[in-house]
Amino acid sequence: MWTGGATVGRVLLRLLRAVLVVAAVVGLALLLVGGLVVVQGQRDDTRRADAIAGLYLASSPPAHLDQMIQLYRQGYAARLFLAGNNLDDAEALLVSRGLPAEVIFRPDEDSGGRFAAMQDIAALAAAEESRTILLVSPSDDLLLELKMSADTGLVAFGSPLPDTPLDLPDVLRSTLEYWRYVLVGW
Repeated sequence: MWTGGATVGRVLLRLLRAVLVVAAVVGLALLLVGGLVVVQGQRDDTRRADAIAGLYLASSPPAHLDQMIQLYRQGYAARLFLAGNNLDDAEALLVSRGLPAEVIFRPDEDSGGRFAAMQDIAALAAAEESRTILLVSPSDDLLLELKMSADTGLVAFGSPLPDTPLDLPDVLRSTLEYWRYVLVGW
């Protein structure tokens, strides 16, 4: 008597269990990082540092530069590091709002993306012998940017932009970007 059907059934059941376990692990990993995005985005770790740093990307809100200006004027750091895109415009805006040009440090060229911009910040920090940075970032991007800064050897403290609500699509996007960075790099 042939019992192949029972064996196939058991194999399919084991396969289904394995798929469910993998789906549960992936779901928990996404939920965990999503929770960390929310917690870090609400945690203001503003403190004195060697420099205030910001990744100025195409998607950066105007409040990004405003927050950097405010922190500089409150004496949290004596210099600003800026990297990302449209740096000429960002630097001109900072100077037009009263910041001395000599406290603004930036790479000669625009950065290629978020991780390249963080590498530029790390290079600026090394050149200026800055050990700590106060990283200004939108709430939903703060966890990823702090991770990137640590990976480049920086000691960074997060200063989330005020009045940047964390909504579900932004948290989900940031969660997926975090896992993409951790698993495959940038």
